[in-house]
Amino acid sequence: RKLRATHPDPRPSPVAMAADCTALRVLDENTIVSNLEERYAQSKVYTFTTNVLLAVNPYQVIPALYTAEAKTQYLGRHLTQNEPHPYAIADTVYRKMKAGGVNQAVMVSGESGAGKTETAKILMDYLAWVSTKTRNTRQDGHSIQARV
Repeated sequence: RKLRATHPDPRPSPVAMAADCTALRVLDENTIVSNLEERYAQSKVYTFTTNVLLAVNPYQVIPALYTAEAKTQYLGRHLTQNEPHPYAIADTVYRKMKAGGVNQAVMVSGESGAGKTETAKILMDYLAWVSTKTRNTRQDGHSIQARV
């Protein structure tokens, strides 16, 4: 008699694909890598794990990801309200800096060739852009551009 026929696999099956890895039912290396591969196959190179952004370098330009319209989608939005993107991180950091008046930091980490420099450029570009869309001067008179 087959055990599987009478008792289904007790391990939960992973979600096929998730924008946030914490939504996966099984959170292990294989499931995370599989999720990243599935998202990458659909040109979704960014994935969240709570407030950490994972990026898979596409080694090609994906122009639609970095347009003015794309920036506007992230302006003032909650971190997970849109697809994972450096703009979501940058907007969250910017809003926290403005609301709390406290410096913020973003850590960009990865192996050589992983796209750290490009990601830092994308973050800085968004921060410069968003500072022109909102009130630019703090109470102490220093512009956001000068702080960035």
